[in-house]
Amino acid sequence: QNDLHRLGAPFDTYLMSDLNNPGLRQDYKLYIFLNAFYLTAAEQQAIAALKSKGHTLLWFYAPGYVTENGLNIDAVQTLTGIGLVADAGAKQIPTMKFVTAPPKNFAPLAQREYRTETYGDNSWSRLHPAAISPHFHAVEEPGVRVLARDPAGQPALVWKKFKDWNSVYCAVPYLDSMALRALAREANCNIYTEEDVF
Repeated sequence: QNDLHRLGAPFDTYLMSDLNNPGLRQDYKLYIFLNAFYLTAAEQQAIAALKSKGHTLLWFYAPGYVTENGLNIDAVQTLTGIGLVADAGAKQIPTMKFVTAPPKNFAPLAQREYRTETYGDNSWSRLHPAAISPHFHAVEEPGVRVLARDPAGQPALVWKKFKDWNSVYCAVPYLDSMALRALAREANCNIYTEEDVF
């Protein structure tokens, strides 16, 4: 995600295997999981330890969906704490649009649309196609704030507050710096600039 560099706040990058390193800082306000499709038991345990101290965990598309026993939507729900539905229909480009009147920190994003981006190079675009399947959407349940919806009107970006942590799920595997900045601000991160600078 190149847009992370334009976030306007400092950040560190770790591999999933780093989660078990005792040197991993535990005081980040926001943890972003970009490609966490498969997680070992040890990695899941390390993530569980992060669900505390008011931390916010942001998940993209299908975290934990790939398991030792195949694809499992229940594993994603357990990991995120958010009810989800998987639709294994035809390949489509994941798309969502922010709601008309989102919460304060997201107000500038009202009606802003996001869709999966791909590489312009033909070889890379075959490896990372924009149109994918399955599609996921969140379930509207108590405690869930819907920030964006897919073209069918289903929740595509949601925020759920728990007692000691927050879970944010995004069905579209792409957010730009503007959206990431709003999420970081909602997670009480210090934003040093609103400009898209490195």
